[in-house]
Amino acid sequence: KEILVGLVNGAVLGSGVALLAFLIDGNVMLGLVVLLAMWANQIVAGFAGAFIPTTLDRAGVDPSIASSVFVHTLTDLLGFFLLLWLASHLLL
Repeated sequence: KEILVGLVNGAVLGSGVALLAFLIDGNVMLGLVVLLAMWANQIVAGFAGAFIPTTLDRAGVDPSIASSVFVHTLTDLLGFFLLLWLASHLLL
């Protein structure tokens, strides 16, 4: 369910920001890079938001304390590197 929400959120938010990037720069590929990066990052966030608390709970750690740190770190790192990877492959 969380991954499905990530798919929908990523498509909607990514499309809006991709359109804005295209309108500002006029480059279709830049809009595509932004769309794909945001879409993938939302999917990662949905997966991490469901997987990490469950894993911490099974390990005996209180997920309400530790999961936000892991989820934010994972989504920030993967989102940043996804954007850089997509830009280097699609724009250069």
